[in-house]
Amino acid sequence: MQFDNILEIMNRRGVTQKQLADALHVSTGKVSDWKKGTISSWNKRLPEIADFLGVSIDELVGNEKKPAIGDDDELSEEEVKIIKLYRAASAELKAAVQRIVKES
Repeated sequence: MQFDNILEIMNRRGVTQKQLADALHVSTGKVSDWKKGTISSWNKRLPEIADFLGVSIDELVGNEKKPAIGDDDELSEEEVKIIKLYRAASAELKAAVQRIVKES
């Protein structure tokens, strides 16, 4: 199992290595090592990576592709921007957004 599929999903979703590192509370160097294949400790973090990227573990390891959100195959530029902003937001802001979504 390689990190390549995770990188592909990250690219599709516009997620940087720094954003992944921040979300997992690891260094960007560690993510870089995962990418290069010098260490494979990422496989122990599959549930966290899947949750952050909004995909199943099966999709991370290349077993399935999760259907896209909405009617078409890809997110609009605006939707991608919103997702990027949300992922970069503070925990407090994320919690506020989640409360708003639950109330909708």
